[in-house]
Amino acid sequence: AVLISRQTATFNRFLASRAAPEAQALADVPGGAERVFLGPAAIAKLVPLSMQPTRDAGAVVDGATGLVRNTPLAARMRWLTDVYVSLEVFFVGRSVAKAMALDDVDSLTGWQDAVNSDAGTGTGASATQHRAQPGVRRGPGGAFASEARDIQQTSSCVGDMFFVVKTALEHVISMQRPAAVGAVAQCVISAMNSEFLSAMEACALSSWSGAAGQAPAQRRILVAINNLDLACVYLQKTVDGLREMIGREWPPEGGGDGDSDRAAAHAAIDTFAAFAGKFAHAKQRALEQLGAQLLKPWMRTILQQSYRDIKYVLTDEEFNDVQNDNLFQKRFVLKFGHLVQQLRPRLAGANYAAALELSIATLAQDWERAIRQSKFNMLGGIMFEKDVREIQRFLEQEADVPLRPRFGRLTQMADALAVESAADAKQLLLARPAAGTDVAGPAPLSAKEIRALLENRIDVADSDISSLGI
Repeated sequence: AVLISRQTATFNRFLASRAAPEAQALADVPGGAERVFLGPAAIAKLVPLSMQPTRDAGAVVDGATGLVRNTPLAARMRWLTDVYVSLEVFFVGRSVAKAMALDDVDSLTGWQDAVNSDAGTGTGASATQHRAQPGVRRGPGGAFASEARDIQQTSSCVGDMFFVVKTALEHVISMQRPAAVGAVAQCVISAMNSEFLSAMEACALSSWSGAAGQAPAQRRILVAINNLDLACVYLQKTVDGLREMIGREWPPEGGGDGDSDRAAAHAAIDTFAAFAGKFAHAKQRALEQLGAQLLKPWMRTILQQSYRDIKYVLTDEEFNDVQNDNLFQKRFVLKFGHLVQQLRPRLAGANYAAALELSIATLAQDWERAIRQSKFNMLGGIMFEKDVREIQRFLEQEADVPLRPRFGRLTQMADALAVESAADAKQLLLARPAAGTDVAGPAPLSAKEIRALLENRIDVADSDISSLGI
């Protein structure tokens, strides 16, 4: 049916290309129009009986070529197209369902170990031992990241489904019938929605709490998230190929019915392309749930354990010891490296980047909250400023994205806590953008917030803070 329809469309275009200039030439001759646009009697004499319109329908003649448009061949091709579309709808639905039934998610390799948030509690010796372990490398900025591991991140259903979808749409585009393209496009959308998307959402949105310590359950969740990401990529590649195919095989633009047919076909493909938004939305929901159930508790634990026995009220001797030891930074790098080591090989690139973004956002919020509840002196403020700077540099190298907007408020807090005197804090207020000014990144600290931070400084008198008038 595809071949017959394609050859018929090609032959019709050939006839039109030959008839159009002849019709134009005759139309320019006085009385020539009657020879181009034949009446029913002339058609009955000149057109073979098998190609004449039915008795119930009068002849419909193309105004540009003089060709009869409503021949029995046209009716037979419409019938053949309808039959083909009905069969294609059936087989697409069955094939996508079979692809989902044969999915190999439970046999993917590399998922023997469950994700475990326990990174140990040591610093110096533990870090050295960790670095010495085979298969572990030192990442940028000191992060510990696993080398390439043989973990299959996606399952077979994505590739199998898009093979079926791409083949069906390529076949129907070859028929060069816009109504058929629209019908098959709606068919594949329905199949992707009812079979693939619903199954992926059910797995990806499963509770991580119920999967804690269970490698098979974790595999199904993370693979489903990766499948949704891969589906977005495959769908876009498929759409690009289909649009190129329409431009290559359909009649070129230049007026007439060819333009409307091409526009209708492109509209059908645009509807198919828009389904990528549903894949992306489902993936985003799953990542947000993963962040709420796994990454946020994990980052809070990392911060709490890294700050164990750490204080910011320091003597000169303690300040020197802290600078030499850097316990907070070493602990954080070790524990965050443990998170990276487990997530990087299990998540696709875009999903891993999104997970890092969620983790860093949680870190920034919890760190701000912890600092507001801590006591400082000037040396402690200077040490906190160094901690913020070093952790930001480490995370930027690990995430390969600038984090100044995310760490902007922490940097401002460090500046306020490291001032030599309360009067210096007023310069921070004067340096703030004027009210109503659009500022990229986080909102600057308010006067009330700066005052609260100064009140956490045990070496700044309340009278000095009050004299600032903030």
